[in-house]
Parts: sequence; C-alpha cells; structure tokens
Amino acid sequence: MTHDSSTDSASDAGAPTASVPPNRGPAQPPGMPPQHGEYPTPYGAAWTGMPAGGPPQPPAVPAPRRHWGMPSALIGLVLFIGMQLVVGVSFALAWVLTGNESDPPALAMGLATLLPAYLALLLWQFFVARRRGDGMRADYALRFRWYDIFTGILGGFVAMGVVLGGTLGMSELTGVEPSSSVGTTVLESTETGPVLYVFLVVIALVGPLVEELHFRGMWWRALRSRMGPVLTLVLTSLLFGVIHLEPVRMVGLLLGGLVLGLLRLLFDRLAPSLIAHILINSVSAGSLFYELVLK
Repeated sequence: MTHDSSTDSASDAGAPTASVPPNRGPAQPPGMPPQHGEYPTPYGAAWTGMPAGGPPQPPAVPAPRRHWGMPSALIGLVLFIGMQLVVGVSFALAWVLTGNESDPPALAMGLATLLPAYLALLLWQFFVARRRGDGMRADYALRFRWYDIFTGILGGFVAMGVVLGGTLGMSELTGVEPSSSVGTTVLESTETGPVLYVFLVVIALVGPLVEELHFRGMWWRALRSRMGPVLTLVLTSLLFGVIHLEPVRMVGLLLGGLVLGLLRLLFDRLAPSLIAHILINSVSAGSLFYELVLK
C-alpha cells in the first residue's frame, strides 16, 4: 500500500494546536516545593526564574550592635559602691529615727547594703550585655565545660594558698593583724538565724558570681579590647584587690586575683575562675558557720 504523505499533512494541519505562552519555563515536577529563585507563572504549571514584580531583593542584614566598653564597666563599679553607700546611710538614719540609741545591728546592716548592691550590679551587667552587646555568654565568656569543675577546684586551692601567703607576708611587714571585713562583721555580731544564713549564702554564692562577671567578665572585655592579655590580667587583678578596701589583705587579694585571671586567660571562659572563687568564699563562709553555729 502506498502511503499518502499529503493526507498526513492535511491531518496535521487540521489538528488543534495548544497555545504555548512566551518565555514559558520547564514544568515543575509534581510534589516538589518551589526552588530558590523560581516563581509560579500565571499559567500555573510552569516555573520561571523571575517573579512578576522584578528580581527578588536580598534579605535585610541587621545593623551590627554598638558594643559597650570601659564607660559601662566604670558605671557598674560606681553603681555597686554608690548603692552600698545610699542603702547604708539610709539604714543608719532609719535606725536612729526610730528611737534606737544603740548601734545598728552590724550583720543586718551588712546584708541590707551588700545584697542590693550585688543585685543592682548583676542587673546592670545583664542589661549592658543584652541591649548593647551579644549576650552574657558571648560578652562575658560565660561558658562551661564539664572539666571546668576540676580546674576550678584546683585553681581555688592555689588561689587560697597565695592569698594566705600574701596576707601573712603583708602582716609581718606592717605589724598589723590580718582580718577580713566580712569575717569581722560576722564574728562580732550576736545575730543568728535567718539573717546569718542568708548573709553566708550571699558571701558564698552571690558574691563570686557577681564579682567574676564584673572583674573577669565586664572589665576583662572592656580592657582586652584596648590592650594585650597580660596587661588586662594585671589591671583586673589590681582592681580586684583594691576594691575590697582591706590594706593588709590587698597583696594577697591581688595575687589571688592573678590566679583567677590566669584561669580566665588560659581557658578563655569564665567558668573555671567562677568555680574557684565560689570554692574560696564557700570555705570562708563554712568556717564562719562552724564558729558561730556548730562549735
């Protein structure tokens, strides 16, 4: 049989032809999500690399935060000292105005001045890191590894040794009996019960946390952005020793601050020095608890 090509041509010419829109891309496989940069056309079944409104705009990049520095650290220090002065004077005036002729209770007054000052400084440090920095974990290196417990305990015993040695050496040179202002306040007080227990907890736990965040967190970050690690270590340790306002113990506290600062420097985080500081203060608080309660 002879195939008539003219019949096929006529048949093809008469068949309906689907209209193909211009610039129509390949069909999107069914069940697959749209790929990045591809957008549905008005025809529904095809996809193209350009949306109807023009090329996609890049996502907005948030502006970098303005990091804080030494002024913020200095404000925290002034806030801590000022809060103690304001609350202490207010406590003493209230005690006198209520008709008391004796001296105000030293332990209650110490707790009333120290705890608000610690809380105010802690809130300031949180505010600065949250609103003007990248958070306390990043700004103050408040990170933890499981072995920080062991390095912190070891560093704590070393720090206690150098504090004791430095204090005894300074006592020999000056002829002044070494004493701690906190220890003297507790031992000379006749108060017991909840006031004593809360005071010891503040000394053992709250004090180390706030002080480490301040000296080897906030001050460390502020100074480290301007100078090298060794000078940062020395200055933060010197500030730590001076701020306690205990001349006989100042050298010992400076040496202890150097040990805590070395932990901060070597491990590049706050947890080892924080654990060491908690150990030091807990031993002191435990000895006071033994003398006043258990003995």
